[in-house]
Amino acid sequence: MKLYFENSYGTRRIIAEPKTEEAAMEAIHAFCEERNFTIYYVRTWRTPDGLKEYDVGSHTEFFYLDDK
Repeated sequence: MKLYFENSYGTRRIIAEPKTEEAAMEAIHAFCEERNFTIYYVRTWRTPDGLKEYDVGSHTEFFYLDDK
């Protein structure tokens, strides 16, 4: 699996290669904690191209998990 972070400019980069979805969530929390961003909620859904998208409360930045 590959976990991507997409910034407010639409630039996507790999931030982790988790083995499980639980490990992906841990990586998301660690990434946000390092940047002093507090996660108040997490919403997820599938994108049309099959990635799992994570909304952690930012209006412009998202995480994507390629779990294929």
